[in-house]
Amino acid sequence: MSLNFDLQESLYMLDSEELKLIQTNSVNKNQLAFAVMLKFFQAECRYPTSQDTIEPTVLYSIAQQLNLTTVSSLEQPSLETRTAARFRQIIREFLGYRIATLSDAETLVSWLMKQAKNGPYTLPQYREKVSQFFREHKLELFTSEQIDRYIRSALDQFEKQFFANIVK
Repeated sequence: MSLNFDLQESLYMLDSEELKLIQTNSVNKNQLAFAVMLKFFQAECRYPTSQDTIEPTVLYSIAQQLNLTTVSSLEQPSLETRTAARFRQIIREFLGYRIATLSDAETLVSWLMKQAKNGPYTLPQYREKVSQFFREHKLELFTSEQIDRYIRSALDQFEKQFFANIVK
C-alpha cells in the first residue's frame, strides 16, 4: 500500500487537536512517526507496516505542519519499536477505537454470512465490507491473513446453511 498525497491532500492535514496530541505525547524526533501513524490509521483503519510506502510529499507536508526542518526527521519513520506500540495505544484511545477480540470475530463472521445473502461478492468486495464493518464498530483491523480466513469461514458456513435449507 502506498499513501499518495495527491489522492486527498486534506486527509493529511493535522487539526489543532491532533497537533496538540502529537506534541504532548512525543518528542521532536518521534513526532513525524506519530503523525504518520495517526493519519495512516485514519485513512486505512490500520497502522502502516514495513511493506507500506509513505510518499515523500506526504512526509514533507506533515513535517511542515509540525515545523520539523531537519533532514533526519524527514526520513521514513520507524514503525516497529516500543515507542510505536505506545503511539498505537494513544491513537486508538484518541480515535475511540479498540483492538478486536474473538467475540468481534464471531460477530464479523455472522455479519458476513448475512452479507452473503445479498448477492455474490468477490474476495476484494468482501475485504471492503470487512473494512467498513471495522470502521463502523471502531475496531482496529485484523491482519489481511486473518480477514481472509474469517471471510472464507463465513462463506463456508453460509454455503452449509444454504444447502441444508435446500435439503429440508
